[in-house]
Amino acid sequence: NNLTSDDALRSNESSAGLTPDNQMTTIDDYLEAKYRQIQAKRLSELKKQKIAQISKKSKKLAQSLAKLPDQEKLKEEEKKFQHYANLILANLYQIKPYDKRLETTDFEGNSVTIPLPKNIKVTRMSDYFYHLSKRAKHKALNIHIEKENLQSKKAFYDNILYALEQAKEPYELELLVPKRAKSQRKKEKLKEGELFWIEGYKVFVGRNSNENQKLLALAKANDLWMHIRDIPSSHVIIRTDKQNLPQSVIEAAAKLCVDFSVKNPGEYEVDYTKRKFVKVQEGSSVLYNKYDTLRVRKEGVEIRE
Repeated sequence: NNLTSDDALRSNESSAGLTPDNQMTTIDDYLEAKYRQIQAKRLSELKKQKIAQISKKSKKLAQSLAKLPDQEKLKEEEKKFQHYANLILANLYQIKPYDKRLETTDFEGNSVTIPLPKNIKVTRMSDYFYHLSKRAKHKALNIHIEKENLQSKKAFYDNILYALEQAKEPYELELLVPKRAKSQRKKEKLKEGELFWIEGYKVFVGRNSNENQKLLALAKANDLWMHIRDIPSSHVIIRTDKQNLPQSVIEAAAKLCVDFSVKNPGEYEVDYTKRKFVKVQEGSSVLYNKYDTLRVRKEGVEIRE
């Protein structure tokens, strides 16, 4: 039997198991797979970019921590310079204007060599070493404050890194590390805390107890304040400009609060209220009322402490 061209076409489609509907489904599946592939690549590239940006900040803080002087060494320096100052006072008559060092015996009978500072009058040399002693003492007393400040900032950025790694959508990455124009970034750079933009609203996040206090002091009465209930967390301030905030902004800010405060996954309760209903106690501890609560789920893998 002879087949027409239409019969042959139908025969080929039938033998291949492809009806017009099947062909359409296959094309749709292909396009969807291609779209997902493109989105996955975009997410991967954006994630890599954001992680590199935050890793740089975290690394810089780690370097600053490593460079911090040791408290015990500072205490030793304080005593040494005090000792030098006392010996110079007791031996002023021996020092000539051109001397580079003073070789003498201390009050316990030990031989001591003191390197003398250049371009300083002999009569001012003891003051020079007293100043060094006082500076070392001040540093020793305050080094733990500087260390805690650097550690809390590094922990903040490490939490951002963890949240970036867990992000599944590009918008999550942009929320965590927003892209701002350089001119705006310079203009809006904060001395305390981090600034984010959510749907046109300014959102401030404290990175440690000190910054939480500063943000509370700077916030206006009708700004929205939030933090995680029952655990130490970043304080978040949303600048409202006396407008009613969209629920989406509140939810996004609550997610920031959780992402920047904790590493472990789980469900967290974030309380929020107007700043005027928050009463500061000691430090950044607060009492608050007339608040609402959001439950925020943090995804990820359990972290071993």
